[in-house]
Amino acid sequence: MSRHIPVLTIYVEDVDVAAGYYCDVLGFAVKARYGADIATLENTGSMIVLETVRAGERPRVVPGIQVEDVEGAFKDLRNKGANLIDAAPRDFPAGRCFSMRDCAGNELDILQFT
Repeated sequence: MSRHIPVLTIYVEDVDVAAGYYCDVLGFAVKARYGADIATLENTGSMIVLETVRAGERPRVVPGIQVEDVEGAFKDLRNKGANLIDAAPRDFPAGRCFSMRDCAGNELDILQFT
């Protein structure tokens, strides 16, 4: 599995408010919007994604680890006893992914871009 982390997803309660903060206060610019719930920011290096939290979840930062074969990575991690959050890989706007927790309980996204 690749160790490249090309994406940091920042889960927020309101993408418009967060985008305003990241642009007006921190100097970023919105690169793209994907509906009302997802925005990407222009950044050198890792992509920064602002995404609305799901009901019952809290705001957090989740690194995305890029792999070439998300299905294979899912099976490999399941066989190794990893704490998988998703029952199977799922689609997202740029490809397929699944979520897991590391040994300390931190959420990680495993991503395959298409």
